[in-house]
Amino acid sequence: MIVRNDTSRFRVVCKGFNPKLVRFETEAKDGAVAEDVTNIRGKTKAKGLEVEDVTVGGISRSKLNVGGISGSSLNIGGTSVNSAKSASGPKVKPKPKKRDINTTCPWLLHISKSKSVGSWVVKTFLKEHICLNTRDVRLCTFGWLAREIEGTIRINPTIPLKSLQDMIQKKFHVEITVMQMFRARSQATKRVQGDYNVQYTMLTDYCEELLRANPGTTIKIEVEKEPNPNSPTRQFKRIYICLAGLKSGFQIAGRNLLGLDGCFMKGPYPGQVLTAVGIDANNGIYPVAYALVESESKASWTWFLMCLGDDLGLDPNSYFTFISDRQKGIIPAIEKVYPKAEHRFCLRHIHKNMKPRWKGDVYKDLLWSCASVLTPRGWENAMKAVEEEDNDLHDWLKEIPPRHWSRSHFSGRAKCDVLLNNLCEVFNRVSEKLSRVSVQGCYMVYGRDKPIITCLEFIREYLMKKIVVVKKLIAKCNGPLTPAATRIFDAIKSEASQYTCIWTGGTKYQNQGLHGGGEPIPERWVDQAYWYETWKLVYECTIEPINGMDEWPKSRCPTTLLPPKHHNQIGRPKKKRKKLAEELSQTQTQTQNTEASIPDAGKLTRKGNTITCEICKARGHNKRTCKKRQKKQDVDASQDGASQVGASQSGAGPSENVGASQSGAV
Repeated sequence: MIVRNDTSRFRVVCKGFNPKLVRFETEAKDGAVAEDVTNIRGKTKAKGLEVEDVTVGGISRSKLNVGGISGSSLNIGGTSVNSAKSASGPKVKPKPKKRDINTTCPWLLHISKSKSVGSWVVKTFLKEHICLNTRDVRLCTFGWLAREIEGTIRINPTIPLKSLQDMIQKKFHVEITVMQMFRARSQATKRVQGDYNVQYTMLTDYCEELLRANPGTTIKIEVEKEPNPNSPTRQFKRIYICLAGLKSGFQIAGRNLLGLDGCFMKGPYPGQVLTAVGIDANNGIYPVAYALVESESKASWTWFLMCLGDDLGLDPNSYFTFISDRQKGIIPAIEKVYPKAEHRFCLRHIHKNMKPRWKGDVYKDLLWSCASVLTPRGWENAMKAVEEEDNDLHDWLKEIPPRHWSRSHFSGRAKCDVLLNNLCEVFNRVSEKLSRVSVQGCYMVYGRDKPIITCLEFIREYLMKKIVVVKKLIAKCNGPLTPAATRIFDAIKSEASQYTCIWTGGTKYQNQGLHGGGEPIPERWVDQAYWYETWKLVYECTIEPINGMDEWPKSRCPTTLLPPKHHNQIGRPKKKRKKLAEELSQTQTQTQNTEASIPDAGKLTRKGNTITCEICKARGHNKRTCKKRQKKQDVDASQDGASQVGASQSGAGPSENVGASQSGAV
């Protein structure tokens, strides 16, 4: 509490109270002087406290009432109460005001302004506290809490409220409510990640810094149409970024295949993050470009593909290869921008569309057998097997051209036969193990609920970390092929050892073995896209760091960007993805089975549990139905039968002899 405050000095004292024993004396009978009786004086008065049957000096006194009933001379907190007063009640001095109560804690701080030094100087400081600690501190506001937890939020943005509450209570011994901590965490998060509205005005400065640090980078911003051309503001619509290092690395890789996918933004200005991801020489993901657009539509995909073609040198007649999930607008966009491109469909999503009508592993295996064959004749045979199993499924698959989903009809120009769009799913997938642990658990999706610059920086930092991780892996390997290609090629060589090849005298062989031209190192027969040297060159193209926000150059753009238009929906914002009808039905079925398996009374049912045999330790049966036990019983029975037969034969000899001797005697 500040008791003196002027322009040249401050004096701060602690107004806490410590338990203090206050003595008062009572008169005993026969003039004996009673012993001291103690009472506690503290911040809370002992008003109305009754002490009954107090023994003073060996003599029992009756009731002592503090606050109204007569008793002996009583002193509490400096206030005297005399029992000789009138029956109407004792005359008690008025309770002093809180600011007039003399403090009992020696803590003191006195500072004053020094004329010689020209600054404030601590003249007196007594740091010892002997008062009772209180957890109700008025200065503990959510603004102060936000400053205290800002460092923790920067390290662990997803820390729960309960953990922050316990941390502050243990560190400062103050009482914090959940709502106080919620407001403090919101303010600290805003300081760490930035403001959603302000970052749109700084987006052009961020782009200037990104272009300065990474020359050759492509950044394109599109705004909404403004009816007034003299307006100093423009409303943001889209942004496209292709970093120079990723662009160069993809061109060195030599695998003309890109996976296209999008994921939702989760902030107050939702949109879509579109990504284009390639494959490196080790069959790992290699992101190339990303964009933040207003929605996933034909217009946004067309704009993204055109920007991508400008960076990669693609024209409308390019025979490039794309793979996608057949999401909204992407099929007509590819047909419009690149009509001659090869467009593959993710087989997992084809199976997902098939599952509502054809469930089970049988139909799934038939689909994969059709997609995995390598020749058109093999695809026809696989489709005949599907027709024999289910004619409707055969007709349904016939409606999808095989060039989109079967390896037997792929062109081979992409030097990759992937059937799934997992390369984009890995980059976009949800996993709460964030980049603070390792880059393997750091995915772009965790930047979706952050402001726009923070989100874009999250993606760029992830790409930097991924390049570093792959370079460490490259340093541990030694060619001539990448680790993934080496495993595949070793399997091919082991299979080729079973072949009998006939050399034609030229550069070809007759049978199904390897095709080569007399190269002493068979790994050189493999395409350069899988070489260790190619893999190493790709990741020599790095992403350069950028300066802090204070060092960004000011953009010369005459207009200021504003946040995009958005209408807040009624209710609490949803962050969880919408589950498919099949997933909802499975969850509901599991819940119903769980509820049905819990009886109202009696023993818990064992339905659904897998038992383990005590004899063979296998699962699915018990010891009574175990085949090993039955075999053992049969063996034991045969051994017992053989022993009984032997015993009967050995017993029959003496009995016959005895009979013979008896007959002879007769």
